[in-house]
Amino acid sequence: MRFMTFALLSPAVFALSGCLVTTNSLVADVFEARDDVDGFYAASVSATLPSAGTATYEGFSRITSYSPSDPRFADVFIGTADLTATVDAAGADLSGRLSNFTVAENLAYADYVAIISAYSASHTPGQRQAFVDDVAAISEQVDGSITVSASNQMNPGSMLTYFSGTLWNGATTTTIGGAGESAFYGTGQEYISTYGDTAGALTVTKNGVPYRGSVEAVVGR
Repeated sequence: MRFMTFALLSPAVFALSGCLVTTNSLVADVFEARDDVDGFYAASVSATLPSAGTATYEGFSRITSYSPSDPRFADVFIGTADLTATVDAAGADLSGRLSNFTVAENLAYADYVAIISAYSASHTPGQRQAFVDDVAAISEQVDGSITVSASNQMNPGSMLTYFSGTLWNGATTTTIGGAGESAFYGTGQEYISTYGDTAGALTVTKNGVPYRGSVEAVVGR
C-alpha cells in the first residue's frame, strides 16, 4: 500500500497571511502535511497493533476520478487527512475524515504525473513555491469531506476500511463510497496508510455517473 509520492516541501515556504483561505494556501497545506509524514516512505508495515489506547494522526490525501470511457483525463483532488485510532481487546477502530480539498479537473496524464512525482527535495524554496503556485493555478477549492472508518480490526497490515462522502465544486459532485483497507506502519505504529480503488470495493460517481478512481491517505503522529 505504498503510494503518495509527492516530494518533500518545506513548511517554511508556506506561511499564511492571516486566516484567509485561498486555493494557494490549501495546496500549500497539503504539501506541508506531506512533509510531516515523510518518514512513512522509509517505514515497513507493522507486525502488531499499537498498545491499547487512543492516538490521533494527521497527514494528507489524494482522490482520483476518471471516466471509464476516457481514462486519459482525470479529476485529481488533494487534501488533508485526520484519523483517530483506538485500540482495545476487540482490535483497532479508525475514524476520521479527508478534507480541505482542491481539485484539478480533466487533468491530462502527463500533468497528473507532474503533480504526483515531478518534484524534488533538492529544489530551492523559490522552485518549491513556484510548484505550489502552478498546482494552485490549475485547481479550485472544493466543499465537502470524506469520512473514514474501521471497526474491530485485528490485522495491523490489512484493516477493512469504509469511505463515505461527497465533494462538490460548483455544479459538479463527486461521491465516494464503499471500502478499501488501511495499515499501520513503523516499529511504533507511527503512521497509517489507507487506500481504496474501484478495481476493488470502492465506488466513485461524478454527477451520479459511475466513475473509476481511488482514495489514498498517509497520516502520522
